[in-house]
Amino acid sequence: MLTTGELHPRQKALLTFLAAGDEPVDPIRIQKGMFIFAMEAPAQWGERYKFIPWHWGPFSVEIYSDLEALERRGLVGSYPVPGCSWRRYSVTTEGSRLADQLARYVPPDALAYLKRVRQFVLELSFRRLLAAVYAKYPAYAVKSVFNY
Repeated sequence: MLTTGELHPRQKALLTFLAAGDEPVDPIRIQKGMFIFAMEAPAQWGERYKFIPWHWGPFSVEIYSDLEALERRGLVGSYPVPGCSWRRYSVTTEGSRLADQLARYVPPDALAYLKRVRQFVLELSFRRLLAAVYAKYPAYAVKSVFNY
């Protein structure tokens, strides 16, 4: 059985973000959710992903590496989207159990914040999400292929 101590701090935040709701999350929303967390949450809430401007705005290759690592460990599942080249991600039963353990050691404000960020990125359409992120952080839109 995997313990919380075996995860990198960034992986803990990513697992907590994914476990904060039931519906699977696409890569753009994961990237933007973790970006918002990195930019706006208090520093004492833990290590953050580093982002660069890329084709769809702020991007961290580490997120994909961590999603793959969490999937290999059986904590996250990925599911193809018919007609698309990308997948959606959600926590598994084991991932949910571990996220519940993590919740005991994470400040309640941080958990509530990650949940709000997850809701925010899922409530907006793709176009509105990118427009909102680009409006607040224009430096991350400089390489974007998306015109909003």
